[in-house]
Amino acid sequence: MVNATVEWPSTSLMTFGGWPAARSIVAAPCRRSCSRTGGRPSRAAPKENTERDQAIVAAARLGQTHDALALEHGLTRQRISQIIAAASPRTPKETQRQLIATRLRSRWDELEKIVRDPPPMHSAIGKVVVDTHGNPVINASAVIQAIKTELQIEQ
Repeated sequence: MVNATVEWPSTSLMTFGGWPAARSIVAAPCRRSCSRTGGRPSRAAPKENTERDQAIVAAARLGQTHDALALEHGLTRQRISQIIAAASPRTPKETQRQLIATRLRSRWDELEKIVRDPPPMHSAIGKVVVDTHGNPVINASAVIQAIKTELQIEQ
């Protein structure tokens, strides 16, 4: 009785009647090809999708879900997660910079909303102040403060 068992990846052990008899090298050609191809004989070189990956990361940062991105790009949700993780900062300093940049962008958006659509002025008792025609009076001090803060952020 001859049994051959495989011990991946380099050798197999042949047994005769349950006793080890000899080792035979079965993966030597595979190992040689691995050394020639950088360790991936059966795989083609990965295709570069930098533009796609950048678009995925940008959309994720804007709040699009991984499921939606996977459906849009024809990938799995897990692959989307891998792409986003690969683009994420690796050091604590980079993480801190990214957090600060995100907060600044959020603050900038809030300030832009104030400048585009100024809030009404309120009286001391909390009522909206109106002009002689019944239109709400714009809170100019809020707009001025928003513009000053935007200028500070730009610096």
